[in-house]
Amino acid sequence: FDCIDWGLLEAGYLKPPFVPACDEIHAEQQQCIGRPPDDDKYSKVRISSQFNQSLSNFKFKSVKVIQAEIVQVLEKIHSQRNNSNNNSQTNDK
Repeated sequence: FDCIDWGLLEAGYLKPPFVPACDEIHAEQQQCIGRPPDDDKYSKVRISSQFNQSLSNFKFKSVKVIQAEIVQVLEKIHSQRNNSNNNSQTNDK
């Protein structure tokens, strides 16, 4: 895939060299297909520096997807903080 201009492909200017079968899951984010039943067991998993280093050889990283994931995480944190603040205020009464 070295010859592919990933930016142009992502923008829709190039025809993809491969189109997956219709019976496969096609989702940009996990929320598009629902939460796996055993997802909680991974909630405390942290990405290691060794794993990050293994990704450094990838030539293309989708900024669009990275930004969407950052927004999703920040919204989740904001929601959790609001819920914990509301719960503490309710308990104080």
